[in-house]
Amino acid sequence: MKCRICGNEHENQTYMTREMMYGYRDLFEYFQCHKCGCLQIAKYPSNIGKYYGANYYSYQSTGANLFKEYLVAKRDKFEITRKGIIGRFVSRIKPEVGLRTLFLNLLPLLSKNKDIKILDIGCGWGHFLRLLKQAGFVNLTGVDPFIENDIVVNDHFLIYKKNIDEMSGKFDLIFLNHSLEHMPNQSGVMNSIYNLLSENGVCVIKIPLSSSYAWKHYGINWVQLDSPRHYYLHSENSLKLLAFMANLTVTGVVYDSTSFQYIGSELYVKDIPKVKGSLHISRKQIAEYERMASELNIKRQGDQAIFFLKHKNPELQSPQ
Repeated sequence: MKCRICGNEHENQTYMTREMMYGYRDLFEYFQCHKCGCLQIAKYPSNIGKYYGANYYSYQSTGANLFKEYLVAKRDKFEITRKGIIGRFVSRIKPEVGLRTLFLNLLPLLSKNKDIKILDIGCGWGHFLRLLKQAGFVNLTGVDPFIENDIVVNDHFLIYKKNIDEMSGKFDLIFLNHSLEHMPNQSGVMNSIYNLLSENGVCVIKIPLSSSYAWKHYGINWVQLDSPRHYYLHSENSLKLLAFMANLTVTGVVYDSTSFQYIGSELYVKDIPKVKGSLHISRKQIAEYERMASELNIKRQGDQAIFFLKHKNPELQSPQ
């Protein structure tokens, strides 16, 4: 099979995977490129809608427990702004480390003003954009081809039912928050990002990584493989190469994996679907998983990371 990222056809390893989030257990073939390390689905499913549906978490409000939702919103606002007594208290009990890490790395850009133009690609219902609105950002736009209709969020901003290549304009900050792995035309997405990114803008891509301990250890039971919804599980090298080919360059990579790589994968090892069961795990074990995840992040072996991209310096050499 030919890698869609680097074109390599030699020594690529194939795997038969199962859909396990909902427990359909339908089989899908994936292969991992021997050269760039990208793990990718062999054939895009013609009935992919079956594996999302109305209950997929990106397309609905977090909803039912309003008090819990209020506390989470306060905490997440604190992680972004470092302001708020309630949010600080909740953060001490249950921090959102990924969000904190993301915004600490974006601080130089975000501290300039709250008027910067922000685009969230593959934003679903718009949870992240709503959070940014609460934090004081005012120039927000979302795009997602799988929502039912355009969404107007309290007259504050609009989420378009469009593909990324249908968008126009320039944005100072573009987010792909665990959405790139769901998109079939990877090079087309990167070219669109290049066209939409302002001259000094930053694109932030959060993705799961095949160049991780979790993939090597759990294999097809790795929870973030998420067959068949995740079409591409990049390695650090393959993402850098993909960006380079679109005249973008990766200026930084921050690993932010969590205990989920262990907890979710252990579910699948025991043949338990994610939405239909849970493991009885002690707080002590969860704390140990978090410690192990932190160690993996330090070693650059965590199962997800944040990539920061900018327009490429013409003098840069290819990463491969």
